[in-house]
Amino acid sequence: MSYYKNILVAIDVYEDFQPLLDEAQKFANRQQAKLHCAYVSPIITSSVPYAYDFQNAVEKEALEILAKIKSSIGCETILLQGSASQKICEYAKAIQADLILCGSHGRHGIGLLLGSTANGILHNSHCDALTIRLDSQSKPMTSSEYQNIVLATDLKADSSKVAIAAKNLAQNYKAQLHIIHAITYVAATVAAYYPEIETDLKQEAQKSMLQLSQELNVDLSQSKIEFGPPKQSILKAIDSHHAELLVIGSHGKSAFASAMLGSTANAVLHAAKCNILVIRI
Repeated sequence: MSYYKNILVAIDVYEDFQPLLDEAQKFANRQQAKLHCAYVSPIITSSVPYAYDFQNAVEKEALEILAKIKSSIGCETILLQGSASQKICEYAKAIQADLILCGSHGRHGIGLLLGSTANGILHNSHCDALTIRLDSQSKPMTSSEYQNIVLATDLKADSSKVAIAAKNLAQNYKAQLHIIHAITYVAATVAAYYPEIETDLKQEAQKSMLQLSQELNVDLSQSKIEFGPPKQSILKAIDSHHAELLVIGSHGKSAFASAMLGSTANAVLHAAKCNILVIRI
């Protein structure tokens, strides 16, 4: 069952992009989706003589590489110019992409990620984003033949889109789906006036988790509710289940959902050893 139809993969033609491109191809093929490939060339603003000629030479070489990619795998390619995250998001919207796919080790160029470019895409993209965790040699750190998928949820009504995406991917890969929900610690002052608050919060969460597990056809034993920081609960769930993929929402309107668009998100992206699919709510 396909969930995505139009995928944009962002690469850096001056790094070893082939492993990321291979992952993008495999994912697009599973989804029976159309694949687009983009590279963003930075604008060189310099008073150094011949800087303009250097810019042209760089762009010419990039276009030649993109042409080879188009010829070899048959996907649409484009050279963009300017701010990486901005141009990727703008182009994804222009082609009506429903997913942006990028690598997750890069610290420069559009090798994307765990930096300002990644944050820019996650904050500004109109669509979902899938980061592929790469090692220092640009090789995937985890198998893309997903066997265990972790769904991080705040159990709110508007997180149903996240759950549906996780369910579809689990079915597509015939993977085991695990669910994690974190209840953040209650302030001591609140607990003093309302001693039963943690018990009540857990009971409410258990009801919602039971309903969600039934809707997703997930055994309740594969679902867990914890008290504590969302980041730690997510990372522990990934490790304990040896998950290759984390699926999480991106609106950040609740204590748990801040696990995506904020400091917790950055911590998860830096620390997680698996791929991460961010669902735009």
